[in-house]
Amino acid sequence: MNLSDLRAHWDYFLALDEDLRILRRYIAFHEDNLETFSLELHRIIQMAALEVEAVLLSGHRGPLPRLLSFGS
Repeated sequence: MNLSDLRAHWDYFLALDEDLRILRRYIAFHEDNLETFSLELHRIIQMAALEVEAVLLSGHRGPLPRLLSFGS
């Protein structure tokens, strides 16, 4: 992974961070709200997880370690 690829991923994480800041206006980040569900919250969590996966897999060559070998 080169520096421009890394920068693109970082910029995407910053956009997700901004989405969370906006969401915080509607759902307080508090223990009482741990069971709160919203499609927007689901989208942000899913996109963050996909971005982490992309970063981990983009720099990896060869067989995946068992920890990252989902479904094995």
